[in-house]
Amino acid sequence: MSQTNMQLFHGIVTTIRDISSSNRIYTVIIPEKGISVRAKSGTMLELLEPVQLSTHDKNGLYEAEPTDKHYSEYQTALQEVCLRLRIQEPSLPDIGKHGVDMSLALNAQIIAAASRIIRNIASGAPISVHFHSDGDGSTGAIGLYRGIRAASSAMQADYKAIKWEAVRGIAYAEDSLYADELFFKSFSSAERPITLITDFGSSPESNRSIKHLAEISDIIWIDHHPPDKGFVQPESLYINPWNHGGDSSLSAGFITCMLGSAMGADNVEDMMLVSLISDHTSLAKPDKTNEEKAAVLDAINIHNPDGVPNTPQYMEAVLSDAAKFSHILSESTAQMDEATSIGLRCGKRVMSKMGFPIFILNFEKVAKMKFSYIKMGKYTSTLHSVLEKDGTQLVTIVYHNRYISARASKRIASTSILIETVRKMSEDKEEVENAGGHMEAVSMRLADNNAAEISKKFASYLGAQPSAALL
Repeated sequence: MSQTNMQLFHGIVTTIRDISSSNRIYTVIIPEKGISVRAKSGTMLELLEPVQLSTHDKNGLYEAEPTDKHYSEYQTALQEVCLRLRIQEPSLPDIGKHGVDMSLALNAQIIAAASRIIRNIASGAPISVHFHSDGDGSTGAIGLYRGIRAASSAMQADYKAIKWEAVRGIAYAEDSLYADELFFKSFSSAERPITLITDFGSSPESNRSIKHLAEISDIIWIDHHPPDKGFVQPESLYINPWNHGGDSSLSAGFITCMLGSAMGADNVEDMMLVSLISDHTSLAKPDKTNEEKAAVLDAINIHNPDGVPNTPQYMEAVLSDAAKFSHILSESTAQMDEATSIGLRCGKRVMSKMGFPIFILNFEKVAKMKFSYIKMGKYTSTLHSVLEKDGTQLVTIVYHNRYISARASKRIASTSILIETVRKMSEDKEEVENAGGHMEAVSMRLADNNAAEISKKFASYLGAQPSAALL
C-alpha cells in the first residue's frame, strides 16, 4: 500500500516507555477519534510532541513520525479520550442496609479514584498495584483488573503499563518501594504514576516508604482495618470505611471491586461476595459456589501449584479452569480438614473471668505435617469457625515461633477487646515487633522466638488466669 493510500491520524505523545537503550514504545492520544494507541518510531520522539500515525503492525503498534500539526492543550486531547468512558456509581449486591450504607459513604472517593485511574489508562502512564496475598486482597485485584480491562476497551486503549504484586506482609515495605521506583523510571509520562495498595492494614510500619512513594507517584490506599494512631494516611486518596463511621465488615476486596465497577466492569459482584466470605465478615452470606471460590483463592495464595506470580490474570484462569479448580479445592479442603482435626485434639481451652472460653493452640503440631495449602492466619480463621459452630462465643489463639494469630466471635469482638489488647501489647517494642488487624481478627509478629510466653500473656490480658498448664 502506498503512503498516499494509507489512512493517517494525528496525535500527541503522552507516555514514553524505554524498553531498551534503542527501543521505545509510545502511547499516543488521537483526539479526532477519541482513542489512544501504542506506537513505535524510527525517530526519538519527545513527551507531548505532535505526531502522525500510519498503519499498525501485527502486534498492534502504529508507526509514528513527527508532524507540523500543533496541539496547544494536552488536557483537551486527554478529555476527548476520557469522554468515551463514563464513570458510574458502583453496582452493589444485596449485603443488607448496614453494608450498603457503608458502601454508599465511600462512593465519592471511589469515583474520584476511578476518574484518576482512567487518565493513566488513556495516556499510557504507569500504575503499580500491590494487594494482600489472601482471598480478600485477591478478589480486590481481580475486580480492579476487570475494571481496568473494561475502561481500556471502552477507550480503545491497548493499556499495558501496569504491574501487579501479591504481598504476604501487611505493610508497604522498602523492597516494594524500590521495585516501584525502577518500574516508574522506565516511563516518561504526562500523568504522574499511580500506586494502588489494597488490604495491607494501616500501620506505622508503612510510614517511611509511603513518604518517599508520595514523591514519585499518586497513591490510592484502600483498607478496612482500623487505622493505627501512628499511621500517616496518604494525602491523595485513602479509602477506609472507618473514616466514614463504618467498620471492618466491609472488606478491602469488596471496596476495590467497587472501584472496578465504577470504571465500567459489569461483572464484579461475584468477587465482592467472595471477598466477604474469604474475610469471614458479618456481611458474608452462605453460598456454596462463592465459598468454593474463596477457598481456592485462599489456597493458591498460600501455595501456587504452577509456581507463577499470582496476578489477576492467573487467578482468573484458575477460576475458569474446571479441572484445575476442582483439584485445588479438593486438595486444600482435605488438608484443612486434617489440620483442623489436629488442632481440635491438641488445643487447650480455658475460661476468661469475663465469661468466655479461650482456645489456645501451638501451631507446631500442624506445621510438622508440612501441608502445602495451610498458612497460620487462614488456619486460625477456619479453626475458629469450627469451634463456634455450636453457638459458642470464644477467642481462638494460635501461635508459632515469632507469630501469634487470634480470632474473636462477633459478640466478643464488638467490645473491641481483641484489637485493643493487641494495640496495648504492641506498645512494648521489645516484645512485639508489629501488630495489626480488626475487631474480629488480629496478628502479631514478635521480636523474639517466644510466642508461647507472649500467648500466655495475651490470654491473661483477655481474662485467663495465669497458669503454667495453659500452654
